Amino acid sequence: MGDAFSNAPVVEMENLFEREAFPENIVVTGNHISSVEMAQFFRLIHKNVTLVANSDYFLDGLDTFLVEYITKKLASDNIELITDAYPEKYADGGLTVGGKKVKCDLIVNCNSRKAIIPESETPLQLTERGFIKTTDNFQTSIDGVYAIGDVAGRSFLAHMASAQGIHVINAIKGIQAHFDYSTYPINMYTTPEIAQIGMTEQKIKEEGYDYKISEFPLSANGKALIENNTEGLIRLLSDKKYGQVLGVQVVAENATDMIAEAGAYLKVEATVYDVAHTIHAHPTVSEIFFEAGFDAMDKAIHK
Repeated sequence: MGDAFSNAPVVEMENLFEREAFPENIVVTGNHISSVEMAQFFRLIHKNVTLVANSDYFLDGLDTFLVEYITKKLASDNIELITDAYPEKYADGGLTVGGKKVKCDLIVNCNSRKAIIPESETPLQLTERGFIKTTDNFQTSIDGVYAIGDVAGRSFLAHMASAQGIHVINAIKGIQAHFDYSTYPINMYTTPEIAQIGMTEQKIKEEGYDYKISEFPLSANGKALIENNTEGLIRLLSDKKYGQVLGVQVVAENATDMIAEAGAYLKVEATVYDVAHTIHAHPTVSEIFFEAGFDAMDKAIHK
């Protein structure tokens, strides 16, 4: 975090759980998903938590609906969120952020990963940010050498690295295909979980679609009611003309598991009619998918 914090109690997220205990006042820094997950974790174990996002692009890439939902959730959890501000100095158990002093016994740094590529006898061309530069097929500046995952700097998600690896194997075998970045899930392991796949509402507007948003709350789902986990909803974004599914967002206890179903719909360019007429077992929380499908057809059943 810089020389100004050389005496501050800072721990990197990767080393966090080497500690045997945590103090009372925690400041989490970062703009991304992991920072929210960490902030909520500390609140769940009854710590006083402040989340400092040093950019106004808090949770960049998520639909603004989800960002607003998360912001309200943090407030309801008594987690103070400070956006577009940088930690300025640490002294006497306090961290100054944006001119405001916050109680701080520990700073958890969840800021973006930086590229650290070791020197090699086979020098690879790097990007301006220090990651290994690759083509669309993940080939580096050296013929026959490929780079996927974190080192290539395109995504820091494990499931994306796995998909890139499969893509590279196919490319080596001579199977040429376009790597599709539009259908990968973004998961947040929060309480409740949050997941998103496909286009955000902002992106849909930019692309000029005439679109519809269909929502179905967990409070109207039988299994969610039985399990007393009714916080959340599904949000299905579709094209009005053909009914094609463009994006899906889920807030639910097992949202990160359920989002894969939406990925299949996007992959085969399914319509809301396909979603509505996909039979889901009852009682399951995943019934919210077909409920949202029928809602998109203006034929909502339990809404």
